[in-house]
Amino acid sequence: MSGPQVRRWDSAGQFAAPRSGQGRHRRWRRTDLYQWAATSPLHLADRVPLSHWPAATGPRPYLGARLIADSVALLWAAPVGTMAVVWPISGRRPAPRGHLSPLLRAWGVVGAATVATGLDGGAPGVEPLPMTPAQDAGSPLSWTELSELIGQPLPYWPLPLRREVLITRWRPGQPAVEALAGDPELDTDALLRMASLYEADHPAARLLVELARAVFRHEAESAGGEIDAVARAVGAGTTVVAARPMPVPAVDRDDVDEGTRRAGWWEILCRQDTLAEHCLLQMLKWDNGADCPFGHRFTVRAASPTVDEWIARLEPTPRSAAFRLLGEVDADDETLRDPATDAPVVRRRDGDEIELRGAAPQRLRATSPLAEIILDHPIWVRTADGTLYPAPQGSYWGIGWGYPGFGPGCLALLIDRLLDDINARAADSANGAPVGLQRLTRITMPRGTVLTREQLESARAGTWQPTRDDFPAADEEHGAAPPRFM
Repeated sequence: MSGPQVRRWDSAGQFAAPRSGQGRHRRWRRTDLYQWAATSPLHLADRVPLSHWPAATGPRPYLGARLIADSVALLWAAPVGTMAVVWPISGRRPAPRGHLSPLLRAWGVVGAATVATGLDGGAPGVEPLPMTPAQDAGSPLSWTELSELIGQPLPYWPLPLRREVLITRWRPGQPAVEALAGDPELDTDALLRMASLYEADHPAARLLVELARAVFRHEAESAGGEIDAVARAVGAGTTVVAARPMPVPAVDRDDVDEGTRRAGWWEILCRQDTLAEHCLLQMLKWDNGADCPFGHRFTVRAASPTVDEWIARLEPTPRSAAFRLLGEVDADDETLRDPATDAPVVRRRDGDEIELRGAAPQRLRATSPLAEIILDHPIWVRTADGTLYPAPQGSYWGIGWGYPGFGPGCLALLIDRLLDDINARAADSANGAPVGLQRLTRITMPRGTVLTREQLESARAGTWQPTRDDFPAADEEHGAAPPRFM
């Protein structure tokens, strides 16, 4: 406010009374000025932070809901003007806060707050949304204080139920509705559409339906836990639950056996339609592909005898959903298949440079025992019949060597398993391997180092305890440090 404005209001008896002093030496408290501005007939509420608005003495009228930039604004007739409580819709990217104020002002809103996606000490988090620069100077606002501005409990939707239809249809006084809680980031509808294309007992249908049920169960538990946390944290009379999750039966991962789950994954991976690709991405979001036949992907940019041997056996193949495991695949990329593992491989040319991306199997379909481990990029396994395979890698844990960390620990556990069973699953932990193998995989060894079965068994038994000096120094071309999986 400018000085001339204040003097005009003061001379007309429309300004706040001073706390002390006379004439030009009068002093006012900030809270008194805010209280005067909020209740003044000069309509200055949009310059007063919500934390200084007067509390309502009774329930204020609800003015309805408005859609606003992927959010829903609930409007209330507060004592000093229209107030909005803005609820971002789950799964949608909220607009920048600065874009919301002009839209709200066009509807006559003079004060607003947005509801956070998370909780603040168990209570719903709220953040004032200034309508004018002057309104941005207030103190933090609590859920209880926001409720007091409308003189009645505020409706609350847990995150898995913050949907446009549920928020816009709410009215004061109505009982909580029951709705199916879902993950806004995971498209369960796509999973169920794909499942409907198969007979009910088909492995793909069983896998997809069970995954959708697991998502619904998880989100129902999450929504119920959030409601309970809010109930414990908020004051009495400040909150009314607007939506509750429908009960979903408990789901056990073993309700569908591992063999059926893997067969379902193979079915989806081999499909060549866009729905299969989309479903694959949803399945990866859920558990990173724990039951997928393939785990970590790897990139090959530099030649080596082992890499050349692997490249020589690759076969052209039509693009399928499996190639989404390797990220975006351009139209000019060459789609290949590794016949030893059925893994997808993409060859990309960039001028004179060639890059290959492949997926490591989570377990080998070999019939011959482990013969050697080859430390390369990626790490390779050769069996006694001479077949070369990319070393198995899980969907979460990667493998490496030459440093203390997760990668070498996982490699040590993988070696321990493969020595006993060539078809063993990839390492799912960085711990658990014999000390001798852990010590071996932490040694800095040059790229191309071959560790024979005899050496590996001796290291596991502790009868061979090599050091860095037991391996020749790496040359500049082939001795680059291995990728690290910390």
